[in-house]
Amino acid sequence: MLRQPSREIPWTLEQVRALEEGRELQASDERSQQEVLNYFAGLRFVEKHACKKIIRHNDLFQLHKLLADGVMDQKGIGSLSHGFRARR
Repeated sequence: MLRQPSREIPWTLEQVRALEEGRELQASDERSQQEVLNYFAGLRFVEKHACKKIIRHNDLFQLHKLLADGVMDQKGIGSLSHGFRARR
């Protein structure tokens, strides 16, 4: 089991790889672990959709939801904020 650094010290590549591979880290900060997992989920999403010629709002909302899931305290993850109107 790898020990997780504090928020001030960046994670090592070994720790990030271990987390992505599903190995358990000795964690005091679950949110940091979730941020790393969300990052990889976002990368997989971008790779999967890289061949798209047009990126739509819904694509961005899906990506935002992947990146923010479990790490943002705000409601409305993966959607527009109140008062914001997309231009067409």
